Amino acid sequence: YTSFRWAVNGDILPVLGLCKNDHERAVVYIMKGLYEYTGSDKEMVATLQKAYELDPKVKGLDIVMTRTINQLERELLREIGTANKKEDPRLASLDSFAQRAALEGKAATPAYWHLCSAYISILNGDPAACGNYLAKAAAQKMTPDEADVYELVKVLYTIRREGRITEQTEEELLPMLKAVEVRRQTAGRYNVLFSGMMVTVLKAAYLAQGDVEKAIYCYSKGFSKWTADYSGSYTDEPGTILEKMPPVMLRNVQAFVARKNKSPFDQWLTENTVYTMGALQELEGTKYIRMFEFDKAVAVLSKVPDSLLRKCKLPDILVSHILDNQEWNRSDNGASYNKLEFARKMVELQQKLNVNPRDDRAAYQFANGLYSMSYYGKGHHAYDYYRSSTDEYAYFDFKSRAALDGYAQDHYSLRTPERYYLQAFENSTDKEAKARCLFMAGKCWQKNCPTKNNERSYFDPDLNAYYFNTFKNPHLLKLKSEYRDTKFFTTAVNTCSYFRDFVAK
Repeated sequence: YTSFRWAVNGDILPVLGLCKNDHERAVVYIMKGLYEYTGSDKEMVATLQKAYELDPKVKGLDIVMTRTINQLERELLREIGTANKKEDPRLASLDSFAQRAALEGKAATPAYWHLCSAYISILNGDPAACGNYLAKAAAQKMTPDEADVYELVKVLYTIRREGRITEQTEEELLPMLKAVEVRRQTAGRYNVLFSGMMVTVLKAAYLAQGDVEKAIYCYSKGFSKWTADYSGSYTDEPGTILEKMPPVMLRNVQAFVARKNKSPFDQWLTENTVYTMGALQELEGTKYIRMFEFDKAVAVLSKVPDSLLRKCKLPDILVSHILDNQEWNRSDNGASYNKLEFARKMVELQQKLNVNPRDDRAAYQFANGLYSMSYYGKGHHAYDYYRSSTDEYAYFDFKSRAALDGYAQDHYSLRTPERYYLQAFENSTDKEAKARCLFMAGKCWQKNCPTKNNERSYFDPDLNAYYFNTFKNPHLLKLKSEYRDTKFFTTAVNTCSYFRDFVAK
């Protein structure tokens, strides 16, 4: 092959003229089919047909056939669990070739070609044809490898046969899927096949029929090698579904997991999976924290195992920082919190404010907690599982932010902590404390820079607009004009470049 590639770079015409007979010419076509990366699907089918016509017994014909199916599969696999029947000429020509080879019986085994047609039919969204071809394959003597392929395609056929998955379908599927799951422990390719069946096929089929809970657990089952105590970033497909669910829908998922007298299939599906009851409760509690419903968060997070709670460590949320810095430093070596402890502390502060709205210290600490869990705070993991440094909703007040839920808008706009900082400022009698409250309120105000068209790309922010908007900050203006004699004023000027320029403008 090295000389073949170097000499002609895949152009077989000069080579064909040197061949002594049809067998050698068939070998050249097989080489072309094995290594052609730039040819169209039509050319690959033509290559198969030419090799077969020259010598149907040439070695490698079945491998080129499998490779051709694999190349088509790359674009069709995503919809294999839900595709409607379609008229794809590429698949039709491959199926026609496979049936010719099966009928004539000159290449490979008839079972192999029937299995090719069965799988092509599934890719083509035609489970009825798949069933017919599987029956033809079963009537033939199969090699051990062909028997394996037969069982795998039969799983796909069973999933697609009725057009939707029923309890009867699940009962029929369970022993098949368990058999593949067992083989994945010792055969790497079966690990890939099992994940593909659960994630690409079953999950998609359940989503299509509106069974979200089972779709989530198909994905989880497909990747059961992950730890049982899972608290990931929820950026994968089922994690994204869970993230978008309001708490009431998330409790439906929990009810599915906790349901007694589950069918054998549902019992198997929810065993040893990623999204455990603890993980779901941790996510529900996090959603309540996001919505500032800290009492509900405490009630839910109290059920979460300590091992899972300890995976999220938050810095001291009662203190404020002059600089927005998400990296921990020596100042964070004191108190720390998990999400449950954080929620309990916020409930305590809320109760103090309910009793005495003029409690400036409680208002200041509550504002610090809200700021800490925001996009800009060190404790942002009380709110999120993943924080991107380039977030299209941060710093600028543009219309895509306005489309978010109210609590999500506040995550970036900081209007609520700003209000509590000002509440603490109005009720405090300590000039140093009042200076710090103004500065923190100014930081909140700063995160809402207007834009000309109310649109921007976070890859191309208007940094000049953001900088000059700072000079309009009313809270910093008050701090500059009335609290220059405080120690905090001097510290802030020497620490924050924005404030230093503001003072010197």
